[in-house]
This record gives sequence, structure tokens and C-alpha cells, in this order.
Amino acid sequence: VESCPPLFVGCAGAGGYFLHLLTGRVGGVSRFFRGAFFGYAEAETARFTGVRLARLCTRDASILLARSAFGRIAAEEGAVGLGITASLVTNRERRGGERCHLALVTAGGEFSTSLTFPRVRQWTRTEQDLE
Repeated sequence: VESCPPLFVGCAGAGGYFLHLLTGRVGGVSRFFRGAFFGYAEAETARFTGVRLARLCTRDASILLARSAFGRIAAEEGAVGLGITASLVTNRERRGGERCHLALVTAGGEFSTSLTFPRVRQWTRTEQDLE
């Protein structure tokens, strides 16, 4: 943890779960974690990134979130902007598995990847009734 670079996180949708894991389960996180943006609504994410996206759970969205996160701390040596967005549970019809898109931006460049996991959970009738 002591050698971790300064980090700012931009996340949307279920990507916000990462913030819970980072801040609640990593000891010494305050040494490198500078802050975060968590946008669940498209309009809030557009304010943070400067771009209105039709869908938030995409590789492009994670890249924009990472660029905006990096912009918040770019002046710090070794700064890293992390963008993460995910779609894990939904009440809408969806094809395929659970999706997660990650992007890192540093002064040296950008990296992004997308992950798909088998769907492990379907909505139950009770959960649907809550909608």
C-alpha cells in the first residue's frame, strides 16, 4: 500500500461496488486514494466526463471515466485514473452475462479491458414486484 500511486476513481452503475471494496476492505487506502466520482444517473456521469453517453456500461464509458478521474489528480507524480462500470443485476431484458469494463489512464498512456461473467443470478418474482 505504501508504494501505490495516487488514485482517483470514476465509476458508474454497479462499478460503484468497487468503491465499497476499496474503502471498506483495504487497510491504509488513505495513503493513495484521493477520491472518487460515482454516477448512477446518466446526467451526472455526463457532467463528470463532459460527454452524454447513450449507455453507461460500455468500454467507452470506462475510458471516459478514467480520463476524467486522471484529470482530477494529473498534477501528482505517478497519478492513476481508474474508470469502472458494470452491469450485474437488472430488471431489464439483457442478453449475455454480467459485464464489467475497466480503464486506467496515466501520464504514460491508457489501458482498457472488458470482462464478461456467466450470469449467476436471475431476478426473483418478489424483486420484480418491488419495481
